[in-house]
Amino acid sequence: MRALPVLLVIACSAAKPPPAPPGPPACDALPVLGKAEPTSLASDASGGLAIAGDFAGTMQAAAAGITSAGGTDVFVLRTNTDGSVRWLRRIGGPGTESASAVALFPNGDAVVVGAADGHCFAARLADADGRRLWTAQLPGDGESRCRAVSIDAKGEAWTTGYFSGLLSGNASKGMYDLFVVRFAGASGDAFFVRAIGGKGKELPRAIAALADGSALLGGQFGGEVDVTESDVDFGKGPVRSNGDYDGFLLKLQPDGKTAWVATFGDNGDDEINALLVGADGTVYASGHHQPAANYLGLNPHGVGNFTGIVLRYSRDGRGDWVRIFEGPSSTANHLAFDEKGRLWTAGVEHGLRLDDTVIEDAGRGDAYALAFDPNTGTPIGSRRWGSPAFDIARGVARIPGGIAVTGFTEGEMAVCGKPIGTAGERTAFVVWLRDL
Repeated sequence: MRALPVLLVIACSAAKPPPAPPGPPACDALPVLGKAEPTSLASDASGGLAIAGDFAGTMQAAAAGITSAGGTDVFVLRTNTDGSVRWLRRIGGPGTESASAVALFPNGDAVVVGAADGHCFAARLADADGRRLWTAQLPGDGESRCRAVSIDAKGEAWTTGYFSGLLSGNASKGMYDLFVVRFAGASGDAFFVRAIGGKGKELPRAIAALADGSALLGGQFGGEVDVTESDVDFGKGPVRSNGDYDGFLLKLQPDGKTAWVATFGDNGDDEINALLVGADGTVYASGHHQPAANYLGLNPHGVGNFTGIVLRYSRDGRGDWVRIFEGPSSTANHLAFDEKGRLWTAGVEHGLRLDDTVIEDAGRGDAYALAFDPNTGTPIGSRRWGSPAFDIARGVARIPGGIAVTGFTEGEMAVCGKPIGTAGERTAFVVWLRDL
């Protein structure tokens, strides 16, 4: 009986759980070597990423490498939750292929859209190994390009882009018309939804498929024609630009008819590049604005510089707030929510000011990410990555604990303590910020 307490102590000691394995670092970075230029970033629920872009020659991410078959090919890079590379795949032939956007299906498959030899294409790649499941290309006798993609509740890939000439039996009205098409998730079969255009160039740059079967589009219209010839009927009567390109937001009903349209612009180049929809249907958009001198007293500099913008609209198209960045030049081309509901945008800045937030420029333009309170538009935090050369962010996405950002540098910089880039060469990168 005297041994019993000892046995009990031994049993309790043996039940002690082993220490938990360390998780991925709070800040981590992956350099992508070679002549690669990322253009889009998407994340899955676990924080795995899909990065798409263009490359020439040979590119390498960790131990994975690919070589282009022609002048420029498309790459798609898939990473795991911890940032390790799952696979790296090439799309292309002897001609020229380029990627505009990537999205992820609920099962983790990736869909990439862009242009192949001057015609819109889409391709679906398997989550596990990047195997090509289908490739689709839109028929036409002119030029076309798919610019953005979003997956709807039925697993179909809504895509928007621009075209000239004939596309799927539709004739453009001017230089470039915008189009919307749905690719069947299982087969890649294309179903034409709508074409809209005037005499100038209409360039959609973002799309968001909504749960009720409707869709939001953003971009720019009325470009490269005299303002008197810039009218475009989005479905609610002709709208004229204020000079050069103006930005637009357009909501389409499930049958493709127009629910509402909103436009904005000054006498410069204005555009929407990213869309994000909140759980309550609130619409967030970002892009850039090219103001006249001292536009509304907010930007005391001359015509010729772009300034980033972030906008919030109600679900029925009513403007709630707009934030126009100050500083020499900036763009806000990407959007994402993090786990805490903060709204992040990312792009390039040459010195950025907004309220009490100041982001300096280390060289010829730095990559940045800027967080907002989505209710008020108040800036609440930022990150910057810069070298003495040109650096830009090309995508931002939600991950557990924070955000991931992709972009490229043409110089040398340290990211999360890791050296990225070589002076005079373009190096793509991915950065994970997991403790924001």
